[in-house]
Amino acid sequence: MQRGSSVGDAGGAADRVLNQLLTEMDGMSAKKTVFIIGATNRPDIIDPALLRPGRLDQLIYIPLPDESSRFQIFKAALRKSPIAKDVDLRALAKYTQGFSGADITEICQRACKYAIRENIEKASIFQIANASNKCVLGVHTLHDAGLMIMVCFIPDGA
Repeated sequence: MQRGSSVGDAGGAADRVLNQLLTEMDGMSAKKTVFIIGATNRPDIIDPALLRPGRLDQLIYIPLPDESSRFQIFKAALRKSPIAKDVDLRALAKYTQGFSGADITEICQRACKYAIRENIEKASIFQIANASNKCVLGVHTLHDAGLMIMVCFIPDGA
């Protein structure tokens, strides 16, 4: 996060943490072996001061999961959750291209919460589509969520 850009930050806590991290990194000698592990889904807003030579020497980019990986993520996230027979995890994996593992996990958690709120024993494709709309797609693409539901119900070759 770039300093001074944390709108809504309670008292500039993010700026203070970043400044402290930079101070600590500057005080390290070259003989010490220190590993700093962090993650972000917004690498575009990382403060350039963190990326100067001698600070963070190696950045590892992990790509978004492919269809097979998304299927495994859905399977793992829903392993202890009752889901309806109409939920096709392979179809969901196919139509969630561009979603991160965190996005998929949040969708699964929200879908199960919706099912509980609606007093439904098993989460159906409707709760999952509603959860994906709330988590990732946003209000403006409600139409896309509707298309996702339709695609999940249409058999191949129809």
